[in-house]
Amino acid sequence: MNPDISPTQHWFGLLRLLYRVPLVLLHTVLGLPLTVLCQGAAGRAMKIGGRTLNERTLTWWAGTTCRIFGLERRVRGELEAGPLLVAANHISWIDIQLLHSLGPMGFVAKAEINAWPVVGWMSDLKMLSLADAEDFFSTYYAPNNLTAALVGNFDPAVVKTLAEK
Repeated sequence: MNPDISPTQHWFGLLRLLYRVPLVLLHTVLGLPLTVLCQGAAGRAMKIGGRTLNERTLTWWAGTTCRIFGLERRVRGELEAGPLLVAANHISWIDIQLLHSLGPMGFVAKAEINAWPVVGWMSDLKMLSLADAEDFFSTYYAPNNLTAALVGNFDPAVVKTLAEK
């Protein structure tokens, strides 16, 4: 036993373990197959309350995992509808569960991104016509398509004012 932990804390830790292990097993044995089954074409086709079944089961799975491990989620604002880029430097596997509990998202390892070219693959760029490039630019390079993640000590009202200029 760790000498820095009191006997009471030790017993509470054991009780938490006895409480959480069966929940994790139950969640894995029953919830994981259900979640995986709903990720197919049928789950993407069924909508419930404006969200697809695969989105709902994925966020349910991740949220339940967070609750089992005692994570408290504090959310400010909402994720926009549609595809988003979320830049996050996560530090453990539970971060991925926490982010998935907010909504479905894909994750890419830093090692993979390191090998990506900045402007695209040369084979794709060689096949691009000027008309295609202009069409892409006029469609997607617009202020209403901007998604940004701002981190640090700043005044949100000042940033919003600057962004609206």
